[in-house]
Amino acid sequence: MFDHPRYEYRRAPELDGKTQHRGVIVVGAGPVGLTAAIDLAHRGQPVLLLDDDDTVSVGSRAICYSKRTLEILDRLGCGEAIASKGVSWRVGKVYQGEQLAYQFDLLPEAGHHRPAFVNLQQYHFEACLVERARLLPQVELRWRHEVTEVEQKADRVTLTVATEDGDYTVTCDWLVVCDGARSPIRHMLGLDFEGRVFRDRFLIADIRMSSDFPAERRFWFDPPFHRNQSVLLHRQSDDVWRVDFQLGWDADPEVEKQPERIEPRLRAMLGDDARFALVWSSVYTFQCRRMQKFRHGRLVFAGDAAHLVSPFGARGANSGIQDADNLAWKLDFVMRGLAPESLLDTYDSERVAAADENLRNSTRSTDFITPKSAISRTFRDAVLSLARRHAFARTLVNSGRLSVPAVLADSPLNSPDEERFDGRMVPGAVAADAPVDGPCGGWLLEHLGREFTLLTFGRVLDEATAASLASLPIPLRVVQVGGTGGVRDVDGLAASRYDGRDGTCYLVRPDQHVCARWRTFDRAKVEAALARATRNRNVPYFKM
Repeated sequence: MFDHPRYEYRRAPELDGKTQHRGVIVVGAGPVGLTAAIDLAHRGQPVLLLDDDDTVSVGSRAICYSKRTLEILDRLGCGEAIASKGVSWRVGKVYQGEQLAYQFDLLPEAGHHRPAFVNLQQYHFEACLVERARLLPQVELRWRHEVTEVEQKADRVTLTVATEDGDYTVTCDWLVVCDGARSPIRHMLGLDFEGRVFRDRFLIADIRMSSDFPAERRFWFDPPFHRNQSVLLHRQSDDVWRVDFQLGWDADPEVEKQPERIEPRLRAMLGDDARFALVWSSVYTFQCRRMQKFRHGRLVFAGDAAHLVSPFGARGANSGIQDADNLAWKLDFVMRGLAPESLLDTYDSERVAAADENLRNSTRSTDFITPKSAISRTFRDAVLSLARRHAFARTLVNSGRLSVPAVLADSPLNSPDEERFDGRMVPGAVAADAPVDGPCGGWLLEHLGREFTLLTFGRVLDEATAASLASLPIPLRVVQVGGTGGVRDVDGLAASRYDGRDGTCYLVRPDQHVCARWRTFDRAKVEAALARATRNRNVPYFKM
């Protein structure tokens, strides 16, 4: 049984007249707020993190963390703790009734450091991030400090914070709002969501059970133990299993959460001989909604405070952590004077586009899982039947298209290709990992730090040129794959995934998104792309 930690409340120095203007304040110590604070701290930015509670979340909540999330957390020093505590998986199975319709592999190729997904209860996930944050002197965590008022002016944001010792005010240059789906700050400012709330309800039940079920995602349409509805099963850490039962819109949430209602459903699913204990339960509705804009002056919204999707597909927490990954380097550049404030507008445009992609996929999943008409139901059942024998039908099955990182193909920070490339590493894509042999570790992503990187294939640059790139107004780190002194492409997978011929160069952002690539090194083009990716007019070849 997980023993929820109680984090210590500390009296704010502002209550004793000790005022200090902050560069950045993050509100909300959930997965997204903690990730944002840790990332900013890694970049040398002091962060005040406020939360109105004093512990981690109750219940499993977000449980499926994607390969991309683990790669982000690796850079922040806590990926291994999450991966080793969680349950790794890559196979999903879809059933129609009792029969297997088909199964899929989310990571069908070798040569990746992290698995497709790791299942871990949100309380474990948050506890790992809290411990990481507590090791960083740049992060000040204040528990049981509730933000009750927000006032924004041209040059600062003023917060009123309520505590057991009284109220105080604190100011900052930038406020990062990660206070969850109900976001008190969003409501204070009169900002609302746009989108759809679907007329259906689902029951989450966490149970503790010893079982030899494999670590895989299982989804049933119309199973014999829950007729005319759907069920999802996931294995988690500590012998805890997550079960989602579709209930229908007319179900009473308070009634359905009662153990005497839940246990017969579980017994029908698992059998009379199964031994299990109910740990936690909740009832939720599908929502596919977002704010119109994620940046409002000096306030930036991220995670569930900015957008909500249905849980099937694991798009909520994973997309929120990508929000933080996108925002942190841009905010750091602005605060250090390396980029204008307009760079933050690209956080809004890029992450709104990513949210819309998640909303489209989540809406389609919802429509497939919960057909709205007899014709839609007939279509769905026909697709599931065909999927048993025909590959083309499997692409139409939608039990929750699982989270993948957004390809920011339309980002204004990208420089367009001038030559032909094969493969998926287009400008806007997340850099792919591959096994390498080098001084910074055995995986390519370990060599891409928290700054801009010029990734080259073959011996492209001499030491003097590489050193001169490091002294640009926006420092540029060089990582060479192959060539004398470069990292060794162990199995040739790096060159294959990047179509990396001798002389090929990639410009990679601090959040590991590709933003430009060339077949040969041209300093003027590299500097122009670097300027475009930062909107920094002090780089010699700046062009917009």
